[in-house]
Amino acid sequence: MADRCEIYKTLAEGLKQCSTMLPFPGSLAVESASRLVLVIVAFMQLKALQEQQIELAERLAQRTVQISNLIERNRQQLCRDHAASSFILRFLDCVRVINAFIESSSPAKKERSLRKRFWDKFTVGVGAAMGRSVTASTEAFDKHSKMLDSLQFDFQSYLISSEANIGPHLLIKHPDIRVFWKCRLTNQLDAKWEYFWDHFVDEFPQLKEIFDTDAGAEMREIFENLTNSRNPGAVDPKELDAIFQPVNQPVEMIVREHLKNHLSSSSALKLATTIDPTTQGEVHQWTGYWIQVSHKGVMELELFVTYDHQVLGSGEDEVGKFTIEGEELAANLNFTKHYVNAHIVNYEGKRVGKDRIEGSWSLSVDMFGDWSRGEFLLENVVRHEDHEDSSLRRDAICWLQQVACLNRVRNWNGFYEQFDENYEMETSFVFTPSGRVHGKGNDSIGFYTWCGEFSSQTDGRKRVSLIKQYFEEHAVYYNGEIFEPDAGELVMEGTWNINDYCSGAFRLQMV
Repeated sequence: MADRCEIYKTLAEGLKQCSTMLPFPGSLAVESASRLVLVIVAFMQLKALQEQQIELAERLAQRTVQISNLIERNRQQLCRDHAASSFILRFLDCVRVINAFIESSSPAKKERSLRKRFWDKFTVGVGAAMGRSVTASTEAFDKHSKMLDSLQFDFQSYLISSEANIGPHLLIKHPDIRVFWKCRLTNQLDAKWEYFWDHFVDEFPQLKEIFDTDAGAEMREIFENLTNSRNPGAVDPKELDAIFQPVNQPVEMIVREHLKNHLSSSSALKLATTIDPTTQGEVHQWTGYWIQVSHKGVMELELFVTYDHQVLGSGEDEVGKFTIEGEELAANLNFTKHYVNAHIVNYEGKRVGKDRIEGSWSLSVDMFGDWSRGEFLLENVVRHEDHEDSSLRRDAICWLQQVACLNRVRNWNGFYEQFDENYEMETSFVFTPSGRVHGKGNDSIGFYTWCGEFSSQTDGRKRVSLIKQYFEEHAVYYNGEIFEPDAGELVMEGTWNINDYCSGAFRLQMV
């Protein structure tokens, strides 16, 4: 079994690399397959299956069939690349073996339903938010393939503490749960929310009574008029975070208070008008230090964490400027710190409360023993105002909000010019109120991360000064302007350079 799992891990990595070379929707299918294989590898590494895990086994089996069906439907497109077709065939074989393993390992008798203790976020997301068959929607796989990572983590956590009470106060930062609450408050419940609601009623029977008692017809009409949408997006997370934070109270009491407060005023609930809630996130300034043997190095950085667990950021310490790219799963925050034109440091951290991160760091290559590793600590710099200490003028912040770039990851496509040839570039940026810009992307050279600054001139021009740091390679300096050629369009144009002898022009347009 161990050898088989190693083979599947290699397969998953190959699928991930393969997906970057494929066009839509083939790229979605192969990327989803890669993530799913890793989830199921963790499942297969269990010594034995408990009866409470039967439903999870069945769901994983269904996911493999559904994703393989998606690949099958796009086989002609996928097989244009020989490497892709090879990995696809191996994945379909992997599906058959996994299904056989699950079928042979599942106990015959179901004594206790796993769904009362395990929140299947993947099923909830696809079934509730998309409102259609999983196999009929490549968009569903695109939006929720990232959830498979958290599904793997939650499954492992469940095995460690099967009796843990995983309630809404622990999962409230998840976008689908915020969507669920918004639909409940706006009386937009229909069949697509039924699966999710069953989970809530099973765990907290008082919720239906609370909602029916406190949400009168008049208030329901007010909220309906506010949204006027069947797929409304997400509630502002700060609203619900504030409600569910005191976990020492019974959950039903917290929910009751929440409904009373927010149903009493139409302006109390801030409704987001976002293109995609998963691109949103929270930005915080952090200060702290890393320890190398007996030396303590002070560092300051900014982290932007999206609601689907991506981590982007940048900062500076005595070594120099650096970019940050990683992910957050539950309380674990892992990221890669890439110094500009220099080396890489890997960080593995854990949140301790809301305002502290601590953990360990290590160089990508262990060449110096204890000098290659150490510990670190970060503390959140508390801001009393949303835009305190921002280098941006108020009009610039308002403009970023209007063009839907502030605190939101947006995709940009374009090219950079070199030796009279244009090279395609697909990237993503997030602009924060501090005036910083973070991002990541891919081009013909490889994967890269961004750090930089955004500024608004007195004449109204918007300028960017960016550093594009290729993974374990060189850095490229970009300078340009952002403008709106037409309503609803956003373009970034300027020049790039590595040195005086290597430079050119670039152009990017926001998708």
